[in-house]
Amino acid sequence: MAVKSVGKSTPGIRLAKAPNVWELRVYVGRNEKNTPIHKHRRFKGSFREAQSELMRWKLELGDQRVRRNDQGIQWEKITVNQLIELWKEMEWPNLSPTTTKRYESIIRNHIESSIGKRKIVELTTLDIERFLNELSQKSIIRKGSSSDSVSSGKLSMSSVRQTRAILGRICKLSEKWSGDTLKNPVAKSELRNSDLDPAKHIRAPRTEEVNLILEASKQFDIRYRCMVRVIAATGMRRGELCALQWGDIDFTQELIKISKAVVGLNGKIITKGTKTVAGNRRLAIDSTTLNELRSLKATQAEFAQSSGNCLSEDCYVFSFEPSGTTPPHPDSVSHAFSRIRDAAGVSKEIHLHSMRHFQATAVDAIVSDRQKQSRLGWSTIHMAMHYTDDVPEYDRKAAYHIGELLG
Repeated sequence: MAVKSVGKSTPGIRLAKAPNVWELRVYVGRNEKNTPIHKHRRFKGSFREAQSELMRWKLELGDQRVRRNDQGIQWEKITVNQLIELWKEMEWPNLSPTTTKRYESIIRNHIESSIGKRKIVELTTLDIERFLNELSQKSIIRKGSSSDSVSSGKLSMSSVRQTRAILGRICKLSEKWSGDTLKNPVAKSELRNSDLDPAKHIRAPRTEEVNLILEASKQFDIRYRCMVRVIAATGMRRGELCALQWGDIDFTQELIKISKAVVGLNGKIITKGTKTVAGNRRLAIDSTTLNELRSLKATQAEFAQSSGNCLSEDCYVFSFEPSGTTPPHPDSVSHAFSRIRDAAGVSKEIHLHSMRHFQATAVDAIVSDRQKQSRLGWSTIHMAMHYTDDVPEYDRKAAYHIGELLG
């Protein structure tokens, strides 16, 4: 059966010529002639399910590979940095580019030249807590608009927590891969929150503030106006919004399908899967928001036609290109929202992600926590809820309630 690649962003998965049948491929090492060895298997299911299965299988084979190479890995001598390299090989291909970029920064700035040189077998929970405490007191220099303008301060709470999370992940893997030869010193460690800067609180905007923003958006380009309406009405993430294509909107059933997201990395735009598997979902949408989308579609069709193009189902809903083949950059959406918010005279503490908090707060009184998590695509919801043919009645109830609040 012939297969074809589904894209460079999904190494290890190839689409077979059959509905929802995928060929999975995992690199497992080299033979005595130094030729790469791969294992293959077929999997039937959705693309996101295939990604999850590839990850599970890769880790399973990785365990076997580590055991096969046990004679080459002396666990009593392996350092944090060495284990990080193994972690990169085994798990990073399945992570978001923006996630790995952040991990690289944390490893380079906070781990590599310090605790990264230590042998894992020698680390204790006390060592981990001392390291994190020292890290929380670390002074950093922030550059201003000129070389003469600098300020210093402690490392952010978020950076310290993410550093601990990275150490926790690799130590958990070392415990598993070494057959419990190594223990996880991070598992029982704690952060001294009193030594860290307080976490930033994200306030959910009030309904009247959201309506002021929607009213102010009428002064702006129809794409931005519609973006703000859709985010307020659904609470979807900005990357999911940017990745919407016209084929994802069912005007008859009043549904929006969310199955991918756009991220910006090093000036480039990358389309990937949703942030979590639970993010792959279908949402009911109110009729007013749907009418806004109809108006936008007509505008985009005229825009495409004026340039000799045709608006297709594959075109991005909020594209600023006549061809519709390029999604908007997530940062441009955030900047546009800030301009609209300022025009509305709403507090600057309200930003684009606050609209997601508005959605969660607004529907809290009419749907259960489980239903709310399902609508917002949080990972704690059972997967079956996101792959049914019918949109549950509670989701339509939430959509209509939001529509009434937004007018």
